[in-house]
Amino acid sequence: MTGGRNDASRAASPNSAPKVNPDIAEEAARLRAENAELTRRLSRLEARADGLEGQLGQALHAIEDQRQSRRALDREIVEMRSLLAEAERQLGNVRQTFIYRIGEAIVSARTWKGLRSLPRRLIALRRAYREKRGNAGPSVENRQRVSQRLRYVEEAVNVLSNHGLDAAGAHVRGMPERHAEEKARALVELALAGLADHPGRAGGLGLEAAGLNPREPRLRALVMALFDHGQVMAPADLLAKMDGGLMSSPADLARRDVILAHRSQLVAPMAPPPRAADRPGGRPRLAVVTPRASPQHGDAVALRAQAVLRAADDAGIEAFLVTPPGYQYPANGNGSPVLETVGTATAVRLAPSDASLEAFDAFVSETSGNLARVFARRHITHVHAMAGTPLATAALWAARAKGAKTTLDVAAAPAFGDRTGPSWEASERFCSGLSLFAETLGAADQVIVRSKAVADELVERRLIDHPMIIEDALPDDLALAPAESVNEVRHELGLSDQRLIGVFEAIDDDEGLADLVRALPAIHKAEPRAAVFFCGAGKGSANLVRLAARLGVADHVFIPTGFVRGRTADYLSAFSVAAFPKRRALSRGLSAAFELQAVLAVGAPVVATDTTWARDWINPGITGLAVEPADVDGLAEAIVRVLGDADLAGALGHAGRVLVLSRTRRAVIDPRILATLDGPSGRAAA
Repeated sequence: MTGGRNDASRAASPNSAPKVNPDIAEEAARLRAENAELTRRLSRLEARADGLEGQLGQALHAIEDQRQSRRALDREIVEMRSLLAEAERQLGNVRQTFIYRIGEAIVSARTWKGLRSLPRRLIALRRAYREKRGNAGPSVENRQRVSQRLRYVEEAVNVLSNHGLDAAGAHVRGMPERHAEEKARALVELALAGLADHPGRAGGLGLEAAGLNPREPRLRALVMALFDHGQVMAPADLLAKMDGGLMSSPADLARRDVILAHRSQLVAPMAPPPRAADRPGGRPRLAVVTPRASPQHGDAVALRAQAVLRAADDAGIEAFLVTPPGYQYPANGNGSPVLETVGTATAVRLAPSDASLEAFDAFVSETSGNLARVFARRHITHVHAMAGTPLATAALWAARAKGAKTTLDVAAAPAFGDRTGPSWEASERFCSGLSLFAETLGAADQVIVRSKAVADELVERRLIDHPMIIEDALPDDLALAPAESVNEVRHELGLSDQRLIGVFEAIDDDEGLADLVRALPAIHKAEPRAAVFFCGAGKGSANLVRLAARLGVADHVFIPTGFVRGRTADYLSAFSVAAFPKRRALSRGLSAAFELQAVLAVGAPVVATDTTWARDWINPGITGLAVEPADVDGLAEAIVRVLGDADLAGALGHAGRVLVLSRTRRAVIDPRILATLDGPSGRAAA
């Protein structure tokens, strides 16, 4: 009995094995099989996805390479277009009329050898002219008249080449009186041909020609040439004697006003107005007058203005920018000044002036009146003007009229033209500009100078005594750029592993830039990866490209067309060595301190010509290497030395960076700028 009950209890126990439904078991098996199949399919899809991901990565890399190649091609297209534009401009010059080509031929003959070959060239040009005009040309009488005039020119040039300018002039004067127009043309061509060697006598020949024929077309070219060579009185007298219709275009009228302004300054120099007895009251208000103020300009003048504003703002002084009108601003309908916002500062943009900036007498007279009204309306107590243009003169004139205190900020001793050297400094044009500059210095209550070299020049010329030197404060973000930024710049410019010899200066016609290109073959022989990188812009680019092509190093000279000022640190940090090869300081008083300071700030080793402005910063062998101006071999040796010695390059870069930061930090510069708002500093010489 007991055993039977136990068996029944075990049968009813919940731990006993349940009965399995065959359908459920079959469904579970099917699901397990499907799960295994899905797992196998997922593994295959994952493997395929990995393969596709690799292919996608390769495609993206290929697309990026194509994009960079397209950028490089776009840059080449832009460069080729600029070269094409230059070629078209030169072609347009070649397509001048026959008469003007004769003038070019005569002016270009700067040696006796060239003068002796002129008759053959003139005859060939006259023959070509006759063939070109043919039956469709002017009447027979007019052709004969042109031929006769050219025959007189040929005869005069023959005498000039064989016997000199005096004999040629006497020969022309001995021609028949009835041929006054022909004589006038011959005299003008003689004046143009002898201008380089006899600039003083060229003006007399031109006046004699104007007396014979005031409507002679070539008188206009003679006026321009005389002024470009530094003369003022002769072209002004010639303008008074020649027919006014010869200079009737807007450009010619503007040039005429410039010449007459220089003549007026020589005869009766401009003088500042008397200072108003009453000074403006109330809290200090500063006006910073500058030709360029926007940070986007990225040049030394704009950065200097921003530094003055920043120092005033930190001291709690209300400050305004005052700028001339510019092409990037919209015109104001009523001609009154317009308020702008430049960075964080309030800017007053002046209305356009009827007088051009170069015609400084009319410009100063008109603009000083406009500025006086602005200063009175804003209750300006102190005017800080950036020297360099007549705008500074107008600002000081207006400040004196309203009794405001004045500071003139001088960055360089101006050259008053495109030429340099002792002969230019003795010219009337230089003396006129120097006279206006001296009057501007004398009108300022205080003068600060941004370079010791410039200060020494001004003291030597007795324009100022006891100058206060305040160097430029560099932007806060100007430091050695990270490697990824430098690599990005190199990639954008299409550069690979080239070792860049950087030039951070305006690309002008200074022969020192050509010296660097001439040194490149020797540098490239020692360092095959060397390349010259011109980090700037200017009218001298085409000449440098042609020179590099003649020397066979065109592939190693880079002149980018789109230098971004906001990325200056990235560009400068890519330099393996920075070169400052210009010869310009053979003429005294020129300064490029900002560019040199910027290069030193990023720690780039420097090789510079041994000039006055460079000596402010370059201690040879410590903060850089110095070479003599125009020494092509010495320049090549110094650059090769830096490229081949990493320890030397590092030591020069470190010492230069320490020097520039110790002299241009805001903690040093700002208090000195603020001191000019409180008391006198440098004074103009009496």
